[in-house]
Amino acid sequence: MIKYCCLLMNCLLMQVVVAQLRWDGEGQDQQWATAINWEGDQVPGPEDEVLLDNTFVQDDYAVMLPAGAVSVVVRSLIIQPAPGNIITWINPAVNTSSTAFVATAGGDAIVIGKGGIMINASGASSGTPVSVSATGFFRINDGGHYIHRTERGHTTNLVSRLSTAPGTEAGIFEFDVPSATAYTVSISNRTYGTLIFSAAAAGQNKTYTGSGTGVVNIRGQLQIRNRAAFSYGANVSTINIVRSCNIEAGGIFIVANGANASLIRLQGDLYNNGLITRTGTGPASRFQLTGNAEQAIYQDGQIGGQVILSVNNATGIRLRTIFRLEYAVEFIQGKLFSASDALLVLQPGCQVLNAGAHSFAEGPVCKIGAEAFIFPVGTGGIYTPLGIGGNGAVTDSFVVEYKRANPQQVSGVINQVVMPIDHISYVEYWQLKSNPAALPRQVSLAVTPLSFVRSLESLLVARYAGDRWVSEGISEIVSGPAQPPFVTGTISSDEAVEAYGYFTLATTETVSENPLPVRFTDFFIQSSADGFPQLKWTIADQADEAMEFLIEKATAGGFFVPVVRKPALQNISEYTYQDRETDQAVRYRIRILGPDTILATSAEYYWQPESNQRNNFRLLTLSKDRLRIECPWFLHHFHLNIINSNGQIVFRQVWPTRTIHAFADIDLSAWPRGMYFIEGVKDGRKIEVWKHLH
Repeated sequence: MIKYCCLLMNCLLMQVVVAQLRWDGEGQDQQWATAINWEGDQVPGPEDEVLLDNTFVQDDYAVMLPAGAVSVVVRSLIIQPAPGNIITWINPAVNTSSTAFVATAGGDAIVIGKGGIMINASGASSGTPVSVSATGFFRINDGGHYIHRTERGHTTNLVSRLSTAPGTEAGIFEFDVPSATAYTVSISNRTYGTLIFSAAAAGQNKTYTGSGTGVVNIRGQLQIRNRAAFSYGANVSTINIVRSCNIEAGGIFIVANGANASLIRLQGDLYNNGLITRTGTGPASRFQLTGNAEQAIYQDGQIGGQVILSVNNATGIRLRTIFRLEYAVEFIQGKLFSASDALLVLQPGCQVLNAGAHSFAEGPVCKIGAEAFIFPVGTGGIYTPLGIGGNGAVTDSFVVEYKRANPQQVSGVINQVVMPIDHISYVEYWQLKSNPAALPRQVSLAVTPLSFVRSLESLLVARYAGDRWVSEGISEIVSGPAQPPFVTGTISSDEAVEAYGYFTLATTETVSENPLPVRFTDFFIQSSADGFPQLKWTIADQADEAMEFLIEKATAGGFFVPVVRKPALQNISEYTYQDRETDQAVRYRIRILGPDTILATSAEYYWQPESNQRNNFRLLTLSKDRLRIECPWFLHHFHLNIINSNGQIVFRQVWPTRTIHAFADIDLSAWPRGMYFIEGVKDGRKIEVWKHLH
């Protein structure tokens, strides 16, 4: 009983000694030192836990520390506004104490919750005016905001004690130091949530410097605002940024200011409206994109100096605006996706490092300058560089894009060749555009295993001359590793070409000797009058007598098995076959066979008896920017229309008559945000309508 009474007394004593005081604001003067502003009309003391919330004051409010050389010591401080409210704690410039505010508790001694703002504008001449104990933590939760608006220290028992607990990744630590003098930031071996550099309090250009031997981890965003500069001098080279990097117009990120190179590793998106550069004398530094999901680059600014943009993301990096580089782009893994309105532009002297099958640019690439250059282009898993010779003008500008498609099916292109060309490729071409004043350059094309070439010696560089395909000859052959029955390498035009446009591989040999290859131009299935599947297909060129077709089919979920072989006939390009041994849903495909290899394989198509057919269109969301509209079957022309909120048709696709299975993949990434209506029209009648909010 005596022991129980002692324990009870100790608990009561603890409740008396360690009190939680809340702000009630009755003094209406925002002053910490005014007793009636506090619950119980008592100014917090060294043993008190302070809670600034909206229990008594329902609106936003501010709390100000006293003026003069006054120190405030409490056990802990928690700033926790109600949702939608803002509570601001201020150490004003008129407080001159080097220990203006100290929280002594172990664990989370200072906690800034969402909507809480802590402004340290100390006017002290020395010290770290706001701090926790050596065993305490300074915790900024997601949505919380600390602003360092003083020239005094922030390292000891403040940044050195920043909490890294889950939920603090987006907590903001902002440097907004007054005066034009450069300010040194504690950066080496530090871990921040979101880190911001601002010049608002300075009212002019403001530089923040940081250096040391420790890696810097920024678990949220790095933001460099207008007229602010962050200058990094590294002995150990890495800054890790987990979320986005945002450099505002007028902001500067100097990634290396000394004799050492740096590595900036960004896992989120890059928004560069300012300048990323290097001012040091050491080796080139790298700004490397290393995310696990697709990253985006938005750039209205500049990457200057010896800074390498490094692609190291297996899922890819997508340009959202025109992106200019001065020094180098490096390919480690993954693709850099570009587009006509989000062009990769490489300035004179800009280098391409390590491009290959593992990593390259998919989409158009622009190169400016007089020097010889190899464009690191391709698509899918195919790396297909195009090279141009040197001896140009510094103002020459070229744009190259590789297309994995039949060059004879490009709109406006005529299927006609000029001797000595026998035939051109049916699977690939390059578009090479130039400014009108660009000087003639020699052109080289890559030959990959998927070019289906058997003889490099018979190849020619072919160019579309407006009404026919002409030979630009061949001057140099560089052999690559063979992948039987095909060969690989690079071929170059005989001389500098006088005009630009479409280029592809051509051969002086016949299809059977050098296929390039023969391709399908059409394949569909319809039901015959007596209800059996009837296959119809067309090939792109006259067949060689050694070719034949292998028709294969598979049941749902099953493997393809051979059905029949049909010989190819000279001067015949259209073929049919009726399968009278099928009464269930099946898949078909056709292969073109040469004497010792498969020359081509068609797409797969479904068929099912008409008695089982039904309307069954599906809208699938592949990602936030990609849709797939799937039509398992239809018996007449099917139209797919996408209409914007103004009633305008912004996308249309028509599938051919009696196709059994089809789909459309639609990239919405460049479309304006808004509501879209997706309608399927069959036989002139709307059969499906979806709404999609993009």
